[in-house]
Amino acid sequence: MTNLLIALAVLLASQSPTRATVTTDVQIDVGNADWNGYRRLPEPRGLPIPVMVSYVETILRERQCEIEGQTARHFEIRVPWIVQVQPDGRVSRIVVADMDCRPLEAYVANLVVALAQQGALRARPGAEPLWYRSDFSFYFVS
Repeated sequence: MTNLLIALAVLLASQSPTRATVTTDVQIDVGNADWNGYRRLPEPRGLPIPVMVSYVETILRERQCEIEGQTARHFEIRVPWIVQVQPDGRVSRIVVADMDCRPLEAYVANLVVALAQQGALRARPGAEPLWYRSDFSFYFVS
């Protein structure tokens, strides 16, 4: 799984941030929620953090969007997200926090989809779909 995540992150990082797209049958939305109102997912392991941070740095350096108080040389960004997991373990919906930055939101959605496709988003089996929360944090100080 680690190798696939690294490959996906490298692929996404090699694209222009405005071209990051999500191709999946999972419903993906951007919005706001009471992120703490959901069960917490365990932290995914093996994420390619340096590549992820580099991608966010590129978004900010190329001024694809502006996030208050953040620059390409100094940023601390936390992007919450929630995921709906069906009883069979299939991910059916993802909601990424509205960061007012389409390239960042698309990148986070792509990372969540990759985790889902690799089965890294495990939930307790049950009779009903359940929602879970997590986040990605991107930190860089130069």
